[in-house]
Amino acid sequence: MVRAIEGLRADGQEASAGLYVWTAIRHFYGVTNRRQPALALELNGRPAARRLFFAIVSNAAPWTYLGS
Repeated sequence: MVRAIEGLRADGQEASAGLYVWTAIRHFYGVTNRRQPALALELNGRPAARRLFFAIVSNAAPWTYLGS
């Protein structure tokens, strides 16, 4: 996502909530292999949760790209 957005911004597009949403949707349907999950989540030594297709990691509380 970040690479795609930065590429679009380098081409002159303004960063906006809509651009982030559109890019996420485009990548999910056009780039992501939805048959074979690529992510696993491991937390505090618990068994890893496998078969994840999507994850959001944020350290910017309370602000988000989609507003309040």
